[in-house]
Amino acid sequence: MRWPLKSFEKQLDMSKLEIIATRRVTSDGEVESLEFINGLNLIIGQPNTGKTVWLKMIDFCFGDGGSIEKALGDDLILIEKYVSVQVDVLINETKYTFERNWTKKGQRSKTIVNSAGLSTEEFSEFVLDALGIPQLKIPKGNPYINTWNSLSFRSVFRHIYRQERFWTELADKQPEADQFACLALFLGFAEQLFPQELSEITKSYKLMSNLESKRDQYELILDKITRDLTSEDDEGELSFATLMEIDALSDRYQTQLNNLLVSRENEIKEQLNRNSNRNSTLLISDLSNKRQELVARLVEAQKELSSFINKLSEVSELELRLVNEVNRLKRTGLASILSNLKITHCPACDQSVKHLKPVDDDHCFLCHQYIEHVDSYDDRLEIEIKQINIEQKELKNLREDTERAINEGSERVRNIEKSIRQLDQEIAPLKNSLSIFTNEQLSVIDSRRGQIVEKLENLRRIRLNVLEKNELSTSIGNVEKEIQRIEKLAQRKLSNIAYSNVAQDLEEGMNSYLGQINRLSPGVWNQGRVQFSISSKGFNFYVGDKSWLSLSATLKAYFLLAYHFGLLHISQFEKFYYPKIIILDFPMQFESEEINSSTLNYMIEPFKALLDKLDGQVIIAGRNFQIEGDAVNTIVLQKVYTNN
Repeated sequence: MRWPLKSFEKQLDMSKLEIIATRRVTSDGEVESLEFINGLNLIIGQPNTGKTVWLKMIDFCFGDGGSIEKALGDDLILIEKYVSVQVDVLINETKYTFERNWTKKGQRSKTIVNSAGLSTEEFSEFVLDALGIPQLKIPKGNPYINTWNSLSFRSVFRHIYRQERFWTELADKQPEADQFACLALFLGFAEQLFPQELSEITKSYKLMSNLESKRDQYELILDKITRDLTSEDDEGELSFATLMEIDALSDRYQTQLNNLLVSRENEIKEQLNRNSNRNSTLLISDLSNKRQELVARLVEAQKELSSFINKLSEVSELELRLVNEVNRLKRTGLASILSNLKITHCPACDQSVKHLKPVDDDHCFLCHQYIEHVDSYDDRLEIEIKQINIEQKELKNLREDTERAINEGSERVRNIEKSIRQLDQEIAPLKNSLSIFTNEQLSVIDSRRGQIVEKLENLRRIRLNVLEKNELSTSIGNVEKEIQRIEKLAQRKLSNIAYSNVAQDLEEGMNSYLGQINRLSPGVWNQGRVQFSISSKGFNFYVGDKSWLSLSATLKAYFLLAYHFGLLHISQFEKFYYPKIIILDFPMQFESEEINSSTLNYMIEPFKALLDKLDGQVIIAGRNFQIEGDAVNTIVLQKVYTNN
């Protein structure tokens, strides 16, 4: 089952995720459950009461692509005790149930959403779409070379749910490029930073590289063949295969061939005049004239066939250009929505002219002049496309006629060659009585003629390949234009990003949290302000003038709490994409025996104060908290589990 994707226009109250309840079923059919509210939820209990396990099971229901063994750390007792877990959620006021069942065949790797089994990729598409969050592709490294991959909901969820063991990184085991993409997504400018048109540019670069490689191979091979075709004493050896040079050499060869035919005719006449056998002479003369005529017809037929082949190549090129033109016009049609803008203000005084009415539909409402009605922009495009379709049909007919002419010409050449062979068979018996056809000079002429005819045929084939190589150059030019178009579009989107504004909002939320905990428990944050910088190249967090990564373990935990607080803080603004939920499993350093658990309230109080003003949800698991309020839900886990 698939849900139709929505258009990602940011709407008020979009991007809200709330967990209502979670249930897990034992192998005996017993159901254990927790219920949550929209506000602050505290899961408290002594060590080994199952706080972390509950959160891991919730996490597993949010499209985890791994196994239950990996999710629960290979805890065989838990895996055998339970058979499934469910989470009821609200996504923008629509209720869904996510379920994982590791005992049913075929469902271990799928997340079941309202009875429909979804793969990890399908689940990610569904949740992001339901949240109204853009589904993006992001580059792994250089966007012009490397493949673009989808930014999954699991990547986003790593900034929502922080596990007990991951309080030293911004997002556990997530590459910095993915962290950057998630931040850009939350801050509302990922679509500008990673224009999805740019994801296609790698394909264009690969296509252009392949076309250039193919063209270069054509050039090397054609140049070598052309050089080998002629010898140094031809006075016409070519270094490079170009249409101009090939045509010039073909003309020179054709001139040489015509001169050889004249020389041959003169040589035959001279031999016949010297021969004493008059009857044989007349017969030979007649046969020679016929053969000469046939040879001339053969040369003419070959030349005509070559012209038809060249014509077919030109027609095919025109057909391809018309196809590209139709595609261009169809794309142009998509941009026609701006074609009917109307005047709403006077061009002289800039006052509104809404109250003016036209005399009738044939006169302008402003100047009252007669309006000549013309076809709409779309109609003109349609006419252009129809006209091109007519031209395509004409070219198709011309191509078919040319193909028939090529077939007829090929048949004509074969028939003439057959007649020449038959004539040669008639002449062969006379060779003993006459020396005309064994004359050494004639043999030299005929040998040279054969060489030239062969070279002309080779040049014809090379010419066709040069035309194909030129087509490759045209295709490369088209791909380059498309790359330039995409790059300009991407640059235009990048230039519209106000990095300092979005950075300021997150930075303000983080420093607000740190200021509040320092006020509630003086001295816990003895560092400077958090500074957040982000640009098209990447991002960084600084505390004072040093990177936050240089902080101690406890100070890092405070910093990460501030980070989550900052994300929840920006979710109240319409321009940002953050689903207004945080799930935190408090780290061990805050659970030590030396610390009185009630003193940890100062870390939670800022979240409660923010939720009093913000429609969101925070779920925190820890040893003990003592916070009261109407929007506080405290879940106490009392049963202590042992490995026995």
